[in-house]
Order: sequence, then C-alpha cells, then structure tokens
Amino acid sequence: MCIYVRVAVLGLILAGLIGMLQPKLWIFRFLGLVSWAISSVWGFRLASELNDMQVNPSPFATCSFYPEFPSFMPLDVWLPSVFSPTGMCSDLPWTWLSVSMAQWMMVCFVIYALIWLTMLVPCLKPAK
Repeated sequence: MCIYVRVAVLGLILAGLIGMLQPKLWIFRFLGLVSWAISSVWGFRLASELNDMQVNPSPFATCSFYPEFPSFMPLDVWLPSVFSPTGMCSDLPWTWLSVSMAQWMMVCFVIYALIWLTMLVPCLKPAK
C-alpha cells in the first residue's frame, strides 16, 4: 500500500511539472490542476487504507508481495529502490511525535488538497 502512496506523491510532482511547462497556456494549467487534485485525493484514500491496516491489523487484510503496476509503466522495475515492497502493510516503519508515516501522509495530502482549493480560481483565470 505504501508503494502506491509513493506513486501518488510522484503524481503530485508530475502535476507540478505539467503546470510548470507552459503556465501561460490554459490547457497546461488545467491538466496540472486536475493531476494535482486526483493525486491528492487518491493519495489520501491510500494513506487512509494503509493507516486502517496498521491500526486494525488483520491476517486477512494483507498487501501483495508484488506491486500491480500496468505493463507500460513497471515502476518497480525502473526504480526498485523506491517502488518495490520491502515489508508488510501492517508494520509501522517509523513514527514521529507518536504519529505513523501513514498518518503523516494523510495530513500532507489534506494540506495538498487545501492548497489546491486556494489555487483553483487564480490558476483558471487567463494569464496576462
């Protein structure tokens, strides 16, 4: 599950790059905003699921040992150090201030979504 959270973070990075390519063109700003929103919401949903697996561990709710990326984008082959599974989803790899990584990612994705909401109107206005 945490591997897919990393993909959502990669989506946020790519959304920023899309918007940065040609900020004066409305279509690039729009595509960047849509990618940003999708990545924020999807990342929050994944981090929430991961948090649920960690807080309420069950032997029946486990992650796959093999990531399920599409054949045209095998991220686990291209960047195995980042996108290969290394542990169980119910493990707590680290905590900071008594908050797990999944919970911090939930906070981060909510912040990204709130920033997206504040940037929505200004970004859709025509550039001068």
